Amino acid sequence: MGGFAKARLPTMTESELSAFEDIIELPDQELLSWVTGEAPVPATLSNVLLPELLKFRP
Repeated sequence: MGGFAKARLPTMTESELSAFEDIIELPDQELLSWVTGEAPVPATLSNVLLPELLKFRP
């Protein structure tokens, strides 16, 4: 997530910053399962930035 933050934080809008804050508050194990594709992202937890984060490769 650090690479994503380094690449995107300087250009994030206020709404993207808020979405990013929501993401970093999620449990690491859940994020890992989504990044690896082991589990789908629950629709209730998805936000405008999460799909971009999950696709990001440094």
